[in-house]
Amino acid sequence: MPLVLFKKNIRYIIFKSNKEGRIFIMNKRILIYLMLIFTCLGAVHNFTVNGQESITVAAGDSINIYFEFEEEGATATVNIEPAAGGFDLPEIPIPELTVTDGIFPDAIGADGIFEYSLRNFVSLPEIVSLVITLEDNGVSDEVEIGFEQLESDFSVSGRVDRESAIDMPVFPALIYTFYNSVPEDIISVLDEPNIDGLLEYFSSDHFIVSDVNGFWGDYQLFVPDDIENVPCVTGVLSSYTGSEEYVQPGLSFNEINGHEEDVNFYYAFPDAIFSGQIVNGNGETVSQAAVTLSKSDDLTETIFDIADSLGNFSFAVMNGDYWLNVAAPGYSIYQQELTVDGEDINLEIQLEDLVGIEDNAVVADNGYLKIYPNPFNLSINSRSSEVSILFDLPVAGNSNLEVFNVKGQKVHEKTVKALKNEKNIVKWDVLNESYNAVSNGVYFIKLRSGKVTKTGKMLILK
Repeated sequence: MPLVLFKKNIRYIIFKSNKEGRIFIMNKRILIYLMLIFTCLGAVHNFTVNGQESITVAAGDSINIYFEFEEEGATATVNIEPAAGGFDLPEIPIPELTVTDGIFPDAIGADGIFEYSLRNFVSLPEIVSLVITLEDNGVSDEVEIGFEQLESDFSVSGRVDRESAIDMPVFPALIYTFYNSVPEDIISVLDEPNIDGLLEYFSSDHFIVSDVNGFWGDYQLFVPDDIENVPCVTGVLSSYTGSEEYVQPGLSFNEINGHEEDVNFYYAFPDAIFSGQIVNGNGETVSQAAVTLSKSDDLTETIFDIADSLGNFSFAVMNGDYWLNVAAPGYSIYQQELTVDGEDINLEIQLEDLVGIEDNAVVADNGYLKIYPNPFNLSINSRSSEVSILFDLPVAGNSNLEVFNVKGQKVHEKTVKALKNEKNIVKWDVLNESYNAVSNGVYFIKLRSGKVTKTGKMLILK
């Protein structure tokens, strides 16, 4: 489970499909969103989970959180610490959080009482429990949550190793899997992460299951056996995760119908470090910019980072040709070709303000643009090879629809007639202007009518 083992310097985790060679990304903020679900339990007197101060739960169990604030409208601080019974876990810096009476996730308003129910979608190793400490106006209380272990005929197993003169096992390492999930699902849920969206996704038969590997690096992670050929996305966290000393191992996508073996993870030495700082036209640093580095010969193989508060980012990379893409709210997208040949690279990247770009086009605050299905997987959507683009604009008339790849190249364009404040729909057959099928990857949809522009992003898989 990616809630427990992550170090302070981790900013990205790589998703990789063994079958299709795709790499997808989930940044550190997603881990914090998931942790929020367990830590936004708030406060201080009579703090219980299912009426108890210490409880063991199984994946799928209902959890009811209850406590009483010191006074109505109060705010409590929340601290969470994994306890492992003396087991040497890597550093686990978990931020202190706050919860306020009457504000989500409190379900019963500002009355001095917090109460919230959710479905437990997590299974942690047997040796790990979560100790949640709450403090309100100098008064503290705590509960401890343990996790029942699965008994199942399904599992995924393999090894975790790191490169050295003689390859060495990595221990301890936390192996986790998104059960009954495919990469497209995870990307869709986590594209714009929020607690509501995560809770909705995990309210059905989706779980995060985890376990710790053995001293020699081997592991066997059991998953529920209720669904045959169940899709699972499996990954690893360790003290080497996020370190520039190693290129990070990807996540593995497998369909499990029994015991899936040889799902291995390997921390390899990088050929170089690619780093930089992002600034604006005034030389001021730009924080929280999304930095994407894609292999030029396969744009679906992508690593991702979020610039820190000083605009800095860094990747451990292998040699090869890449396409760099930098995006931040309020700025135009920066793109550049990049070749790594064994030498470290450090760049200063300057972003341009959106003002003045494209004839001062205005992005509408009302209306919408939605893309379905998204992600689009031709093998899944075999009955239809078309993408539906639904939109509503505050103006009527002819609109221009354009589709761009991550290099900024236009792959499709058409004129559509839009009705004002009505639901409009246009189809795209996922072909380029030469009537050839577009390749896998991320695409940007832009719909423009006069000075009103709506944009969207989609993922195409085959």
